[in-house]
Amino acid sequence: MWLPTPLGPLWLEVSPLGVRRLEPALYPRGPEAEGALALRVREAVQAYFAGERPDFLDLPLDYTGLSRPGSASTSGSALCPTGGP
Repeated sequence: MWLPTPLGPLWLEVSPLGVRRLEPALYPRGPEAEGALALRVREAVQAYFAGERPDFLDLPLDYTGLSRPGSASTSGSALCPTGGP
């Protein structure tokens, strides 16, 4: 689903679990968002840009395909030193 915003159009993709993707619509990918959740997200984005909404914390997210904390992509950060000398 294309969502017009002051920053340019956004592309929305949802699944039965929640929002999968909301990104600049430069190269839309994935199925077009439909249904109640898509409409809810569209209304939330419009309200946000109208200054009527501070965040999107009440919208469900679909984390399918993302790595878990502690996976190979994040466990290497434990080897990085913190602080100064």
